[in-house]
Amino acid sequence: MTGLFLLLLAGFIKANATLDKSGHMMYVEYSISEPAKDEGVIYVDILFHYKGGTYMVARHRYPEPIVSIVDTFPWVSKDKWEGGDLELVARKADGSVERSYIPEKSIEVRNLGYQMPKFEHEVNGALVKVNNGPDPYAWRMLGYDPGHTGYYPFHLYPPLELKWILRDWGHPGSWITEVSGAAGHEMLFIPKSVRQWNIITARDIETGEIIWERYVTANAMTSALSEGDSILFVGTLIGFTPWQDTTFYAP
Repeated sequence: MTGLFLLLLAGFIKANATLDKSGHMMYVEYSISEPAKDEGVIYVDILFHYKGGTYMVARHRYPEPIVSIVDTFPWVSKDKWEGGDLELVARKADGSVERSYIPEKSIEVRNLGYQMPKFEHEVNGALVKVNNGPDPYAWRMLGYDPGHTGYYPFHLYPPLELKWILRDWGHPGSWITEVSGAAGHEMLFIPKSVRQWNIITARDIETGEIIWERYVTANAMTSALSEGDSILFVGTLIGFTPWQDTTFYAP
């Protein structure tokens, strides 16, 4: 009985993965259960083992030690899945590590609803809006602040009204905080949706309407509008073929 009690008190991380039947998207899901906050998980690394190489797919950070959670990571790639094993490594507040291994043979394949884009590059010239402001090189990242201190330089008067919302972003998970976008020239640049993180969209900043979209190699978790030349630099997370993927774009 004492041995069983100690087993129940021990923490664990369980993980599984599901591959979409298209071969271009995978959901990695894991659950954490820890007995106390001082043994809580502060971040989880997702590793990909393939042909003798190990690649870090993502790191999920938590603002405070997590005792219990079920979390997911959507992994999208332009190239099809070619096989490999996954491993999740949970770093705990007390410095210890817990691991969960997902062998290739255990990865389930089913329809997750992912749809391949019908095009790679398309720009609707009639809808693309130009920057008509006084400063042709205005960089509107980080609160319009070229010093990147993150402070908004204008006064805000409450109450603020919600103009629009992207409802297809309503999926919970720590990975949602890894996504960043950029605003400039009356457009907002962000990944498309939960199941389409490898599609960059330029949206009308007033309405949220998609002006153009572009398909990149893998999960686009960071993007920034360049200062001076209106070039959008897009960095992508690792794809299913990390030894050959191009992971940085300047469209």
